[in-house]
Amino acid sequence: MATKAILLKCLLCDDITVGPCLRDRHYSHKRKVPATRLNPVVNASPTWEDDVKDRDALILLYTTLASAEEAKALAHALIGKRLAACANISAPMTAIYEWEGEVREEAEVAMLLKSRAALQEDLLAEARRLHPYETPALIVLEAAAADAAFCDWIVQQTAADSGGS
Repeated sequence: MATKAILLKCLLCDDITVGPCLRDRHYSHKRKVPATRLNPVVNASPTWEDDVKDRDALILLYTTLASAEEAKALAHALIGKRLAACANISAPMTAIYEWEGEVREEAEVAMLLKSRAALQEDLLAEARRLHPYETPALIVLEAAAADAAFCDWIVQQTAADSGGS
């Protein structure tokens, strides 16, 4: 089950953040504000409570693959099964890692899939099953907030009976 992000309100400037105040003018108090000066905020915006209660929480699945072609194939499979609404595939980047006792440097692409928390287990299982890597990076990130219309679209695209749009 997804956990709800806790937003904090800085009592020195009334900014709402997911951590200490980040305003430039408050740089000096970022490290000096005791935890008691940061209060949890239940409704950070008029739609915050609605977004949490009425919409399935938005999740992002981050993974890397050896090529854009591999990423596209995985994205098409997961979107085709309605486990994700869309995917963004990055330009090639360099990955440096140790594998089997050897430091390696190879080209990879990153992919970010957008889905719902209710589909997280199925999305991870299918991504793991289809991923060409022996030990894939499959990292789920929960969105602290998102545009309501975008959340609606994610829900629509990942519904079992969706006709797409």
